Amino acid sequence: VSASAELSCLRGLSADALLAALPPEWEDFGPTVGGAELPAPPSHLAAAGALAPGVPIVAGSTEEDGTPHLPAAATASDFDAWVGAEFGASSLNYTTARQAELKTLYDPAAERRRPDGAHSAAYWSQIHLLADAEMACPAIRTARWRGAAPKAGAMAAAWVYVWAHVRVAAAGRPDGVGADHSSELPFLFGVEQAHDPRYAIHGDGERDLAANFLAFLRAFADGGAPNYVAGGAPGWPAYDDAAGQRLVLQAAAEGGIKVEAGGRRKECALWDAVGDAAPENG
Repeated sequence: VSASAELSCLRGLSADALLAALPPEWEDFGPTVGGAELPAPPSHLAAAGALAPGVPIVAGSTEEDGTPHLPAAATASDFDAWVGAEFGASSLNYTTARQAELKTLYDPAAERRRPDGAHSAAYWSQIHLLADAEMACPAIRTARWRGAAPKAGAMAAAWVYVWAHVRVAAAGRPDGVGADHSSELPFLFGVEQAHDPRYAIHGDGERDLAANFLAFLRAFADGGAPNYVAGGAPGWPAYDDAAGQRLVLQAAAEGGIKVEAGGRRKECALWDAVGDAAPENG
């Protein structure tokens, strides 16, 4: 069957028929790969340096951008069993050594972030593992590729951030989420009121954080670099792989905005080795 005949056939089908033909587990948030427009997956092209020269980027993630698979009272044994099931030696290129390294890097006994009496250390360990695998480390990897790609002029840098602010209780924040997926968006758009209070800014501390976040991004949009130093915020250095710097965005009561060097270096080295075999975060 020719390509033109296949295209004609597809155009003749209804939307319901096309959706019905998809397998039950089908879910893909990425672009369609193939042809002249996108001949290979974006990650492969970026790794090879096939990026538009001279285009700066900002890449970021939220601290707890991981979908929980374990219950709130999960134990260290539950965590080990989950790692064994999801990242066993038979799963793509998760070798026995890498599985052991995962258990060491995300050991619940060493979990210090997001102390929460209602949720165990093992619960937070699995969220941070997935957040690193699917969001934080890909953001850092993207910044590295941008820095290594061919440049045209001086405008080819990348800046990395991590959103660490946990929304205030007044926002109707449920327990056990931390700085979850897309939680920085109300601050990006300065949302003061929303039908659902979880998607609005509450109090002066959050307003100050939103103002600084917007000022950084406004400077980036205006001049190609987030050169903003005011309101008590530090300067935001461009990403350099040797230093591994990223901007930590949080309210003053949480320690304020700061620059973190070498963040997630060991963890991201492991996920870089795993590469495209990282799990789906869901």
